[in-house]
Amino acid sequence: MKKFISLFKTKSFKWIMTVALLITSVLIILIMLLGNQSGNFVVKVESGDASKSIAITDSYEDRVYTNKLVANGIEGMTNTTPRWFLEGDTEEEQNIGLKKLTEKLGNTIDDSTAYIYTFLIVNTGTNAVSINLEMSVSNISNGVDNAVRVMSYNDDSEDINIYQKVDSIDTEYKFYPVTPVSFLSDNTVYEERVTVLPTTDPENPTYIKYSVIFWLEGQDPECTEVIFNGTIKFSLKCSVA
Repeated sequence: MKKFISLFKTKSFKWIMTVALLITSVLIILIMLLGNQSGNFVVKVESGDASKSIAITDSYEDRVYTNKLVANGIEGMTNTTPRWFLEGDTEEEQNIGLKKLTEKLGNTIDDSTAYIYTFLIVNTGTNAVSINLEMSVSNISNGVDNAVRVMSYNDDSEDINIYQKVDSIDTEYKFYPVTPVSFLSDNTVYEERVTVLPTTDPENPTYIKYSVIFWLEGQDPECTEVIFNGTIKFSLKCSVA
């Protein structure tokens, strides 16, 4: 027993412990860095539905489509409100701002205030297809979901929707293009349905240009320092309705 106790007092043991702690620290840092990948935004076609003429892409040139799109996440997002990133207070001004903001396909970050992802929902078949869109949320920490907002925009029909978690304190939000709707549940943000007309020319497929925008609402009383360094992950599933 005495020999066992004396081992803890040797320099070699202290050196081993120091190295072990250093390795552990490096592993923790690596895990944290890899964990940031979970912040990516994912759009995917439900398994099996890719064969039913649903396709997604973030390039106008694509003719060989994928069933999954992954956009990089964002760190250090600051609070904002639609009047700022849509550059207007009136509905007309904000509609112009929204068109401009979603003009390009792919991932766009507006000065770390709003996260925008625009892609195409393509119909590669000869019949019109109705598509269900389901946005889910996960990996929530520090109550970020209390202050986050999700906007969907169908460029084809110009439909705009805004979704938020139910407020614990009733709050009126000014300068919104539409009135927010509550999340469907803790795990589901919304379900929407769109119809894409049939394609008659494979070289010019019919599609809908669809965008989602995420931001932290500065007018929300729950958008405080409590959510600092919080995380949240969104994914959008497309399936034949």
